[in-house]
Amino acid sequence: MLDVIEFKESDTLYILGDVVDHRQDSIKILHDMMLRSNVFGIIGNHELMMVECLNFLCDEITDTSLDAFNEEKLMKLSEWIYNEPSPTIEAFKKFDVVEKEEILEYLMEFTIYEEVEVHGRFYILVHARIGHNCFK
Repeated sequence: MLDVIEFKESDTLYILGDVVDHRQDSIKILHDMMLRSNVFGIIGNHELMMVECLNFLCDEITDTSLDAFNEEKLMKLSEWIYNEPSPTIEAFKKFDVVEKEEILEYLMEFTIYEEVEVHGRFYILVHARIGHNCFK
């Protein structure tokens, strides 16, 4: 798609979330985003679920980590599983520990929203809609 739109280094691209979980190559897309200084991620619910779950799933299993595995973490994991993360998990498993950490750190850099100005007009970029009470 970037070739089709003739995306250049001087352009700026905002990805509005849900890069992961929807396709087999989602981790490849994340890697491509990580290499580009002009591509910015806005976190979607799928990235949030991935980070929350993989942060505790990647921990070494110890008595302490098992004690910390509570109902809240189980609910987050259940929600992510409901959203079919299998392609993401399978691709993620192929990376070494350092690469896994880099991916999770990169996702933690995603913002909740961005304010941008284009040709004198201002926009707020978000993954989902802004609630109607936000502007009262």
